[in-house]
Amino acid sequence: MTCIGSDRIMQHQKGQMMVYVTALLLVIAGSVFYVFDGYQVSNEKTRLQGTTDAAAYSVAAIEARNLNFQAYTNRAMIANHVAVAQATTLVGWSRWLHNTSRNISTITKWIPYLNAVTAAIENAAKAIKEVMEPLMKAAATALDVWIAVLSGSQDVMHANTVFMAKQAFEDVVKENDEKVDNAYTLVSLNSFKEAHFDFSKNYKPKKAYESCGRWEGGWWIFPGKWVPPKGDKVHRQYSDEFRNLILASRDRFTRSGKPRNRRIAKVTIPFFRKYKLERRGGTSFTKSSSNCGPYFKWSAIDTLSIHQDKYKCSWKGCKWKRRGEWIPVGWGAAQSGKNSSDRVDFRATHGKKWYWKDNRRASELARWEYGKESPISRYEGMRSFRALAEPGLLDEGPGIVITLTKPAGEQGVATATDLTGAKDCAELANKKDFLHGRLASMAKAKVIFRYPYDIHPRSSGRREYGSLYSPYWEPSLAAMKVTEKAFVRAELGLTKGTEGEKVGEACSDDGSSNSGTNPDGGGNDQGGNNPGNGAGGSDGGDNNNGGNDGGGSQDDNEPPECEPSENLFSWKVNFKEHAIGVV
Repeated sequence: MTCIGSDRIMQHQKGQMMVYVTALLLVIAGSVFYVFDGYQVSNEKTRLQGTTDAAAYSVAAIEARNLNFQAYTNRAMIANHVAVAQATTLVGWSRWLHNTSRNISTITKWIPYLNAVTAAIENAAKAIKEVMEPLMKAAATALDVWIAVLSGSQDVMHANTVFMAKQAFEDVVKENDEKVDNAYTLVSLNSFKEAHFDFSKNYKPKKAYESCGRWEGGWWIFPGKWVPPKGDKVHRQYSDEFRNLILASRDRFTRSGKPRNRRIAKVTIPFFRKYKLERRGGTSFTKSSSNCGPYFKWSAIDTLSIHQDKYKCSWKGCKWKRRGEWIPVGWGAAQSGKNSSDRVDFRATHGKKWYWKDNRRASELARWEYGKESPISRYEGMRSFRALAEPGLLDEGPGIVITLTKPAGEQGVATATDLTGAKDCAELANKKDFLHGRLASMAKAKVIFRYPYDIHPRSSGRREYGSLYSPYWEPSLAAMKVTEKAFVRAELGLTKGTEGEKVGEACSDDGSSNSGTNPDGGGNDQGGNNPGNGAGGSDGGDNNNGGNDGGGSQDDNEPPECEPSENLFSWKVNFKEHAIGVV
């Protein structure tokens, strides 16, 4: 009897551990879901941040390439302006050489044997002049055209950089993760505007002096009032800087130093006279007849004269006294300009220079002979150029902020609930890592100026700062400011009290058929006046009227969407509008 009873007792106790096993399996499943979701979100956040960093760096790289292009073209324009100065100077020098040999040949034509030598030199100088002038005229014309092309290419490159940056951004995002959305926020647009449109500007030398200075009033011995030239001070400042770089880039031949200014020969008669053969010359960058700015014309002059010093004695003693220019020997001049009526008065251009005063007679002869000559080319002078608009010594540009988002679910970050089909909008919306159903990431990159001191050390040991005359700009990631983060978070709805948080709360309280697991559409804690479909209490009820205990009222308003508007995260729409507005 005991055995039979025991068997019955054992039969009643069979399967009692299944309750604990089931509970344990639920805990294990929940843990697995939790660990999987944590890994999935963490992995996708890391991947998204890497994509954002790469996108920001790529846009900054395009900007650095643009700045380096501007620097290269500025240097190229400077070199071509200097080449035009060399062409103008060579024409003046060939005229000086021909006139000098001609004058010497005229004086020595009565001297046997010597006349044959001087005549041969004259013929050679004439041949040089006949070859040099047309060659240099053609070269100056071609150089002027190339300067115009370089100037125009800067504007083309600057405008095209917008589209290249957009393309690089989209390509990087697509290659890293096709499921990522472009969230180019207002902060990002403003940062790109500061980095691209505000960091450098186009400057026009023609705006530096829009009107010439003049005298107003006055009568007879009364000079009247001088009205200074008018123009844009900013354009004048940057144009003067560009002009100074051109003048500093000239070689010795186009300057007013040696070899154009030196003593060629010297003969001394003791206690009587010293005779010196002095060469003088210089090249100036000056104004034109159509524009008063000193940026539009090259003028060159070369002279050769005999100077003499006299030995003179007085009660103070005996010494050599300089008498100055005695006989002009040779002279030559040339000018570049826009058209045949755009001529230079050589005295007005060079009259205050020391080389003009030393050989004044020869200089006046050059002015008289070549003052009516047409310019050697239609050279229009300095064109528009780009330079950094930011004042001061700069090493870096403004940062470019990039924001990316990625949707949750099968279209983006798939969690355990998505994979198992147990999707829950309320649970997803409440996750701190998501912006009403999306992961968001932000990054900042900027351009920095880094001179390669290790490769090209400066002999002066001085530091070089950033400019658009040295092509050493490169991209670099940068830390975001607290204000930038705050603005981006506010735009994306990540701050308290924003639209993003309201959407998240609405999703958690949503009584629609898409929320919760209750087939009747109502959650256990819903009710009251929460927006929804009137879903209410624990008993559920039907879909329209709510449950017995819900107390929920019918609300005709549509429930908020868990998915944000596509325009919020659209590079194409926002960027295009920004570009059109700026251009």
